[in-house]
Amino acid sequence: MIKSIKILNEASFKEEVLIENLQKVNIIYGANGTGKSTISKVLSDKKGEYPECFVDWVDGTPLDVLAYNKDFRDRNFVENMPGIFTLGEATIEEEKIIKGKNEQLNQIEEEGKNYQKNIDKLNEKKNAEENDLILYLWDNVYKKYPEFSDACKGFKYKKTFKDELVKCFDLFEDNVQEVEVLRGKANQLFGEPPLSQTHIETVDASVLFGIEESELWRKVVVGKQDVDIAALIKKLGMSDWVSQGLQFVEDGSDVCPFCQHHTINGDLRNKLNNFFDEGYKKDVAEINNMQANYKASCDDIIYRLKVMVEGQKGMLKSFLDIIQIESLIKAFNATISEISGIMTQKAKEPSRQIVLPSTKNIIEEINALIKNANDEIVKHNNLVNNFNSERDNLIKSIWRFFVKSEYAKLEAYDKLCKDTDKGVSALDVKIKDARKRYLELRDEIRTLETNMTSIKPTVIEMNKMLHGFGFTGFHIEETVEGHNQYHVVRENGDLAYNTLSEGEITFLTFLYYMQLVKGSFSDSGITSSRVLVIDDPVSSLDSSVLFVVSTLIREVFTTIHEGNTNIKQVILLTHNVYFHKEVSFLDRYCKWRDDVYFWILRKNNNVSMIQPFMKDNPIKSSYDLLWHEFKNSKDVKSHVVIQNIMRRIIENYFQILGGFSPEYILERFDAPEERKICRSLLSWVNDGSHSFPDDIFVELSDEQLERQKAVFKKIFEKMNQLEHYKMMMRPVAKEGENSVSTEEI
Repeated sequence: MIKSIKILNEASFKEEVLIENLQKVNIIYGANGTGKSTISKVLSDKKGEYPECFVDWVDGTPLDVLAYNKDFRDRNFVENMPGIFTLGEATIEEEKIIKGKNEQLNQIEEEGKNYQKNIDKLNEKKNAEENDLILYLWDNVYKKYPEFSDACKGFKYKKTFKDELVKCFDLFEDNVQEVEVLRGKANQLFGEPPLSQTHIETVDASVLFGIEESELWRKVVVGKQDVDIAALIKKLGMSDWVSQGLQFVEDGSDVCPFCQHHTINGDLRNKLNNFFDEGYKKDVAEINNMQANYKASCDDIIYRLKVMVEGQKGMLKSFLDIIQIESLIKAFNATISEISGIMTQKAKEPSRQIVLPSTKNIIEEINALIKNANDEIVKHNNLVNNFNSERDNLIKSIWRFFVKSEYAKLEAYDKLCKDTDKGVSALDVKIKDARKRYLELRDEIRTLETNMTSIKPTVIEMNKMLHGFGFTGFHIEETVEGHNQYHVVRENGDLAYNTLSEGEITFLTFLYYMQLVKGSFSDSGITSSRVLVIDDPVSSLDSSVLFVVSTLIREVFTTIHEGNTNIKQVILLTHNVYFHKEVSFLDRYCKWRDDVYFWILRKNNNVSMIQPFMKDNPIKSSYDLLWHEFKNSKDVKSHVVIQNIMRRIIENYFQILGGFSPEYILERFDAPEERKICRSLLSWVNDGSHSFPDDIFVELSDEQLERQKAVFKKIFEKMNQLEHYKMMMRPVAKEGENSVSTEEI
């Protein structure tokens, strides 16, 4: 059977129309021009002429489609009509054999359908579990670890994320790193690729250490001791005092810098110069030299440390403990300031013994921090050099972590999938076996059909139907040429092909179609499963023939319901209200009432739409239809249509059924404006003729139309029929109600 039909971009189907939930019997009502023929052409298309249209079959298995439409009539009503092979009366025994084999064929078909249903159930359960797992993993894994989102690139949709986790589960290795380790690596490897860093130079303070450790600071620097003045200087302990004073003795002057008397003579000058000999001067000069070198070395170290710190502060990521090293630099500055002060005292008093503090510990601590930073820089640069591989390894590690975190869930789903696939595979084997048996049995049936079919029964059956319903002026005969063809002849033997009326052609071709339904154009395939599409079979037919056609179609509905036919489904399309009512008549004895769905096909603004009514027949009576269209008048674009609907309702109810004259109704109105509108609504009633000029059909404004609708309601009120108005206007809940636009039927 056909499950659904999609029609798009064909004729007036400018927007997609989807006809869903098709049943065994489907009756579609639509006025001429709404698109019925397009639907029948799409369904019978075998050449792919409608690329944007689609027919969805149950179990994906297309059946033969036999369409009765204008194309069928034009194609088959020719001078020599193709013969239709049916089972002959002389082969009753063989017919029983074929019937039995067809029953077997149906059993195999049902067997295959049951296998497929079981497959569908297994897949439905699997799909339900999959959907639950998708949502669970998304909420409990993906959303839980946003810091790992970069590892999920390409899998940031719920289903793809699940699929990748399932794939990783199949390849799982239990070497999972802790989440904090993964987070640390993620901080390094996710985001922008890192840049390599240069090593930080350590502080070379060997010059400082050499100066600080010099023995000269602990040496008593005094003059030459073998000079006769040395004993006095030593006794008084004034070597440094004398040394400093000598600096103020001017060359050639005899004035003492201490007492300012003329006591400096050549002999004293010589004695003092001999006391402060070259050895003394050398030591003093060395002290001054070391002091100067120490300051220069300190300045250099401080400068380099400052440049290093500023450079590290300017980096996106520094491995150096800047806070700690800045603290050490402060300590270094304080120490060298203290040392400089002590050195200055030694320079002033060379004879003083001093011990300098050491900067060695501070420098070693600074260099230790630099070494730690350099160790991290080495690791970092190794990471940079192997960034892609390290990042790939991290991503794999993160997915392994994901899998381990929800291992039980994934394991249960994996087991379900394997069990489902195993079950489906086993059922597929059974389906293939059933299909093989089906094809073998079908070939047997076709062989039997070939041996027992004939085109003669079709001639006999069609002539019976023609003559039985008054078509006695012509009949069907086999052509004498023996090409398995028919032609239409008069009683006198003349060919009647060019002389039949439109109604005769329609009835003849429909009977021909009904014979084809239970036969075939070839001598095999007579009993193949098929779908019938019947498009307006009662055009140009009188009421008696309409009844015949509807009866024949209703019989088909019954056989479909009972299941003893190769016809699996019927899609009937018609524009004729009376035929629709007749063919869809349901009473309590109707066997197929539960197998039928109803539809109305409409066209608004040249765009076709379809409205489903399910089992609720929308075609009640012509009077019901008028009220239905009036209730949906907001969707009708033409005001003229609405006016005509109101006029026809009033005529049917008040004049034909109630026997009230237009004048009697008009007398119920006192207000001139309302009386005028009422008169326009009654204007068509005057012994069956319009009594007012055509200008009453001029398109009204929305406001004018609403006034007319109000007067229309007041007519019922004035005639004490308001309850009838309310009853007919009562909304009826239908699936899809007001989902499509309406137009005049």
